[in-house]
Amino acid sequence: MYNISYIKEYPVGNLSGLGGGPLSAASVFGSKATPVLDNLQVWFDPRRFSSLGNGNTCTSHPLSLQSNVTWTLVTDGSPSYDTGVQGNQGIKVGSSTHQLKFITYNQDVTQFDNVQNYSFEFWVYVGAQDIGGWGFIGGKSRFWGSNDGGIFILNDGSSWGVHSAGGSGGVVDMAANGWHHLVYVRDITDSNCRKFYVDNSLVLENNGGDGSADHILNNNSALTIGCSTDNTISNSSDTNYAPKNDFRYGHARFYTRGLSAAMVERNFNLEKSVYGL
Repeated sequence: MYNISYIKEYPVGNLSGLGGGPLSAASVFGSKATPVLDNLQVWFDPRRFSSLGNGNTCTSHPLSLQSNVTWTLVTDGSPSYDTGVQGNQGIKVGSSTHQLKFITYNQDVTQFDNVQNYSFEFWVYVGAQDIGGWGFIGGKSRFWGSNDGGIFILNDGSSWGVHSAGGSGGVVDMAANGWHHLVYVRDITDSNCRKFYVDNSLVLENNGGDGSADHILNNNSALTIGCSTDNTISNSSDTNYAPKNDFRYGHARFYTRGLSAAMVERNFNLEKSVYGL
């Protein structure tokens, strides 16, 4: 059963961009707006932690289809809520030398097996313009193998892009320090099947991997925020490429559909004021 009380956390808005699905009707939500819910499998919500520390866990938002999926916070620092973000919707570690990452440990979310079309959405605070090497923002990826996907930082430490399998099709300069909305969309029904949005602007698109079995999302890795992960997901040593450099993380959503430009805009507009944009 969905906990409809969560709807009050969002401002009043136009519901036209929700997409299909059993909870898309205004008769269910009344006048309260939500993010796009169509094929929203997993929703990481920072507010759902009862306390912040290495190894603490929380379940996914009850409006996601797989609300029983559990997130584990992994850090070698002292995490806290970012007081510059409204309502405990951003988490920081407050250091340029400590890692902050979130992983669905010991859970291969099988809804993302053999998936052609998907979208990964993150609110991320960029803490530095150059992290000194490779980094990974999030996705479902061992990073740079067949059937992987996610958002990464290039080995120059200052450019980022999206990847499926072992190819990115280009990178762009990392956004300025501060909070940003990142969305990776893969949709083979589009002439450019890979798209990367930053703050509601399409910054990259290409047709890499269209028709290739290597680019279908299909692996045994955990879902991750702030790192990639190996197939073995039983302990923190299996995670890689955490950016450090005071990167912070807010809401993240994992969809088994390609979000349209209108849907990306809807989610951005819904939460941008939370993150000071």
